[in-house]
Amino acid sequence: MATFINVSSSNEFSFLLDRDFKTCVLEKKDVIYKGGIPFAERHSSTNVFPIFMIQVIFFFLTSQFFYFILRPLKQPKTVCNLLSGMILGPSVLGRNKKLWDKLFPAKEMVLINSTSLFGVIYLFFLLAVKIDTVMTINMAKSIWKLSLIVLMIPFIITMTLTGLLIRYIPGLTPGPFIYFFSMLLSSSYFTSTANAVGDLDLPTSDLGRLALACSIFHELIGWGNMALGIMISGGSKSAVIKAEISMFALLLFVFFIVRPAVKMIIRRTPEEKPVKTEYIIGILILTVVVSIVSDHIGSSFVAGALLMGLVIPAGPPLGSALVEKSDVIISNIFMPFLYIRIGQNINIPTITDWSQFFAIETIMIMIYISKIAASILAFIFFKKNVRSSILFGFILNFKGIPDFVLISGWNVRKLVDEQVVTTILLSHMLISAIATPIIEIYYKPERRLITTDSIGQRMMKPLQGMPLEMELRILFCINNEDNVNSLITLFKAWNPIETTPFCAYPVHLMELTGRAVPLLIPYNNHKFKLNSNSTDRIMRSLTKFTKKSGFSITIQPFTMIAPYKNMHESICNLVRDKYIPLVIIPFHKSLQENTKTTIFRKLNTKIQTYAPCTVGIFIDRGLHDHHLSSRPFFYNVVVFFLGGPDDREAMAFVSRMNSQPGLVITVFLIDFKGDYLVENEFETDLDNSIIKEFRARSIKNPCVVFQEVVAYDSVQVMGAIHSIEDKYDLVIVGKRRIAKSILDKELVRWVEQKELGVIGDVVASSDFYGGMTSVLVIQSCVTNGENVESTIFTSSEGTSDFSTCSGDDSYGGSFHTQPERDQLRLCTKV
Repeated sequence: MATFINVSSSNEFSFLLDRDFKTCVLEKKDVIYKGGIPFAERHSSTNVFPIFMIQVIFFFLTSQFFYFILRPLKQPKTVCNLLSGMILGPSVLGRNKKLWDKLFPAKEMVLINSTSLFGVIYLFFLLAVKIDTVMTINMAKSIWKLSLIVLMIPFIITMTLTGLLIRYIPGLTPGPFIYFFSMLLSSSYFTSTANAVGDLDLPTSDLGRLALACSIFHELIGWGNMALGIMISGGSKSAVIKAEISMFALLLFVFFIVRPAVKMIIRRTPEEKPVKTEYIIGILILTVVVSIVSDHIGSSFVAGALLMGLVIPAGPPLGSALVEKSDVIISNIFMPFLYIRIGQNINIPTITDWSQFFAIETIMIMIYISKIAASILAFIFFKKNVRSSILFGFILNFKGIPDFVLISGWNVRKLVDEQVVTTILLSHMLISAIATPIIEIYYKPERRLITTDSIGQRMMKPLQGMPLEMELRILFCINNEDNVNSLITLFKAWNPIETTPFCAYPVHLMELTGRAVPLLIPYNNHKFKLNSNSTDRIMRSLTKFTKKSGFSITIQPFTMIAPYKNMHESICNLVRDKYIPLVIIPFHKSLQENTKTTIFRKLNTKIQTYAPCTVGIFIDRGLHDHHLSSRPFFYNVVVFFLGGPDDREAMAFVSRMNSQPGLVITVFLIDFKGDYLVENEFETDLDNSIIKEFRARSIKNPCVVFQEVVAYDSVQVMGAIHSIEDKYDLVIVGKRRIAKSILDKELVRWVEQKELGVIGDVVASSDFYGGMTSVLVIQSCVTNGENVESTIFTSSEGTSDFSTCSGDDSYGGSFHTQPERDQLRLCTKV
């Protein structure tokens, strides 16, 4: 039975506050209600709603002020919001009694507590919604040893130290509570870690993924401790049995009534159509009801919110819709009052017992240090990077809302006094403020993508250095179903046979929405699904084609779900893990530049910058017409060759296409005399070598045509390109010329799409055959001294430490031809 405390009594109304923030309002005759909000009949200054809005505005202004001031110091929003709550609490604003009573009158606490309670419910509900249950269990299994070490060492130290110093901490309840006290302070909760990783832009980095997996393991243990705590605090044996039976009944209701209803909603929602608003509202209301029932039967409202969240599948359509549509009201209405409520638990003037203060601070400092030390020991044991282990420990030391909410609950339940809570919350706030800038300064995942111990580890095998009989591995980035038919036509043009095998890695790229953890997993073609989605249709189309075509093609499909701004990291790691020498990405351009197009273009640019292999940007202009046609395959390809490493990669790419019947290849050789320099003679020798080799291979193929043009300036080059008479299905060009190219220098100012290069931008424009020709722009990995400084090595960090993929090393090691090795040595000297 709850114990109520009479908090306030006035002429308008009085209310009681119990230990769990629940309130009982006693209505009086001179108070009226409008829209569910109590208003004083005569004095508008005592109305609840205006003060409610003023509180929100004050919090918003102080929070934005702190974020503006502290963002240059790399402070996260969580710290700024907590500081805002503390400023509006008894530590600062409460020192002015008159202003405090006007802004936070005692009778208004009923609304603050109720609103903050809604914030807690929906916080844990959305946490559970974002968690993919199956993936969570798999991630926890994969690194449970490391996670256990990082948890148990701080836990043992905390519990031992607390037992030794308990006599100096009168505000801490002895007995079994010390176990829960030590376990909570030693754990890293998933929401806290996910927020830290998100603020630092590390969700797809090795360290970020490892921290998320470790925090998931800690979260599962925390849920077990929550259940244990409910059982211990249940009172008599009969009360505990009654609570367990009631909780079991609630579980049956959620999993056998709510879950089927959720599946029905998903089935009734057409793909790429929004979930009906009434479904969203119904689920949010039901979440509150289940939380109230869970609390009433002797459990906790948090348990009910978690149960409701776990039965909703992460991601689209329902999980994403719930997160997107409820985020605004939760972030801007409920969460501010949760921060205010937390700030009211931080009361600095209550710190008067300095022996207790130093005892608590000793425990807190040892917790933070022991977590870093445990991370170092675990990384040494599993032979990981020691420098990364220190940063890993700092990430796990970051504290978020769940930590502050649970610790504040101790004070409400009188398990600790106000001074202990204030000291712990201040310590957590300080370590979060320290950890975030340290991680942001010293951990650069993009630098790790371009740094390694040797060029052999940095670069995959270039196309021009691969024998034709060697299996060619290509990663295809797919954004939607429109890309499939174009890829199938490219498969036909390559004509892979047993002597020239081909392995395709189609990766369906999807934005991370409604999930907390990025995902990169192999697609299971054999898994039966009642309702197929776009990924299923894409992969099944490619698999069906490879089976019927008779080509020597192996398909290894993947699904990638990640934020677009970090997606290139996962792609580069997959390239390195599978030793893939070529990545082909689709180009996106609309008549009006929109947000989606800008996001895709930025992604393409990052892949070009950081990919350890050759990258091709593919501009599709209707290749599907060939796939849909029943007539024999006919395909007309032209290659513009001006020289340079990118053009040589383009020629190597075309070399694998010249055995296909019905394929006509035109090589347009443009001898640009304006770029002739003494230091480029080596490049000229490489250009002549690959052209000579291609001519020798194609000498008996009448479908391969060479045309040569001499140009002395950029105007003549552009005239030669526009002068071609035939209509081509595909134009292949290199992105960059040789170092210090006069052509690039003269024309770069006119380039609209920088990622396509000078020639690529010209042939992709609407002026070139009315923009009806498909284009493939090839960029080699590292080409010349001008780019080496910015794209190769800045330090000697290792490659991916926590790779979850595997592959043979047939593409690694010493794979370059002698001319390419000579060039790489020259680049290294630069």
